[in-house]
Amino acid sequence: MVFMTILSTVFTIFSTVFASFTTVNFVISVTNAIGVFLALNFTRTTFQFLFFFLMYNYHLIFTLLLFFIRFIFSFIYFTFFKFAARLFQFVFLLCDAFCSTFFLNLNAGSLDLSFSFFCSSFGLVFISFSVSLNATSLDLSFSFF
Repeated sequence: MVFMTILSTVFTIFSTVFASFTTVNFVISVTNAIGVFLALNFTRTTFQFLFFFLMYNYHLIFTLLLFFIRFIFSFIYFTFFKFAARLFQFVFLLCDAFCSTFFLNLNAGSLDLSFSFFCSSFGLVFISFSVSLNATSLDLSFSFF
């Protein structure tokens, strides 16, 4: 159960690397943060509760911060320093891609259900869905690109 949580977290982090060069929609990011907050109702262990609590707070604060930073840098980009603004935008978009992930993990006895989702404003949607049942060794995975 803990192994699946760690494995799903690692998979989610590595999956967001592929979307690090795309800009993330602000509305989708806030929606994902709310989804992570709602996922708190389905968690049981203390580790998962703390994980989702920290992930929700970090995600929402970082998303709001990046929203205003993008606005300032877009103004700078269209007025003064195009190269510097583009470089800073790339760094913040790289960080934003790591924070725009909606990750949900449900544990019901021996059934481990993990779901990860992230989306970009360019229309690229990556969905990963996996079910693992420890009692019968059933492993089902679904991915959509």
